[in-house]
Amino acid sequence: MKIFLLKYSNIIVYIASIASIGGLIVTISSNKNAVIIALFFFCLTLTIIFIYTLMVLAKYNNIEYPEKYRVISNYTKYETNDGQNIIFESFRVIQAKCPILNGIDYHFKWSGSKMPKITSNLQEVEKIVDSPEDYYDFAQLKFKKSLLFNDTCIVHLFCEMDDVDNKSQPFVENKVAIPLDFIHYRIILRHKDSNFKKNAIISRKKIDAQMSSQYKNIGSIPFDVNSKSYEYQLLTPETGYYYRIEWEK
Repeated sequence: MKIFLLKYSNIIVYIASIASIGGLIVTISSNKNAVIIALFFFCLTLTIIFIYTLMVLAKYNNIEYPEKYRVISNYTKYETNDGQNIIFESFRVIQAKCPILNGIDYHFKWSGSKMPKITSNLQEVEKIVDSPEDYYDFAQLKFKKSLLFNDTCIVHLFCEMDDVDNKSQPFVENKVAIPLDFIHYRIILRHKDSNFKKNAIISRKKIDAQMSSQYKNIGSIPFDVNSKSYEYQLLTPETGYYYRIEWEK
């Protein structure tokens, strides 16, 4: 907003000056026609300022939030009882950053050979797009009620995944392009035996890095043998990275 004020303050001041002159004419003039003309230009100037401000704010939001919304927080769950039939579930709290938001494209990348079955308890799944290998797939989710600017809602995604052929890779990943509060991960592996105690690895790489770039390890998560799960909260992650949690299959 400071950039906006600095960049366009001269134009706003110029238009406001014209409006002030018009108001002065209305105040001191006794000519009815002159008063009407002055009022017309005064209202016109205010309308121009209003429209111009909306256009600039819309442009600013498109640059800051190219997807027209921001993710505030994200809950991610990966669960399997047998290592072959997998449930992936996500709840995101989002905030609209455009005048009207009717839905979003939820991007995901399943590494298995079969496309997952995708549903949502809160939105309507209009279409699922299987993208080329180097790009994220996505599900088009339509809101039951449109969001207005700065409105918030919960976005739900439920995926049933078949990995009978053992082609998938054991990781979950999130892209953090704009600031968010946290990502909560829960990875439940009920098929692991009582002797399994290996840590999961937390890693990241730059969003603009080449596909072949290696992820850099930034931490580890212990395996809870009682719940047979990994659980971790990534608080205020640095933007501009893919974050990944990977474990032994």
